[in-house]
Amino acid sequence: MSKPGKELILFLKQYGLDYRFNGIDFFMSNLDTHYQGNPHIDLVERNHRYTVIKSRFNVLVLGNAQDPMFWWEHIDIDSDKLVETEFSLTPSTTYKSLAIVGSNIKERWNALGTPTAHSDNILTPSAFVKTSCAHTVNVSPGPRLIVSVGFNVDFEDLKTNLL
Repeated sequence: MSKPGKELILFLKQYGLDYRFNGIDFFMSNLDTHYQGNPHIDLVERNHRYTVIKSRFNVLVLGNAQDPMFWWEHIDIDSDKLVETEFSLTPSTTYKSLAIVGSNIKERWNALGTPTAHSDNILTPSAFVKTSCAHTVNVSPGPRLIVSVGFNVDFEDLKTNLL
């Protein structure tokens, strides 16, 4: 394992957090224009059932730390605003997950209504974030790289244990 990987695991271990629930993920983008985020709930499929990734630790490696994050805290896995959708990783690799109703990002934002919370400057350079409800980030133009670890721990419990 790389030195940064070991440092991340040691950092999380001091708070009693285990990276193995969902592993370490990387999220990349490199768009020429501003991107309005696609609202979603973080899920992993296990044994043909969707399990919520309740919270994440995100580390901004490259990108604009000012990009705003939004939450719709009343939209969770039991919401009637979610539908099973097939997604494509590559032309030959697809997977199914739950998504917000609507055929495009604008329709999804409209279906959810006004976000119940938002934060600018959340990733300077890292943050624990709530992912058990609908959420998204609006992304600035240019390269963006996030290293992320998902947990089966409620964000509210994380806040209590971290303070």
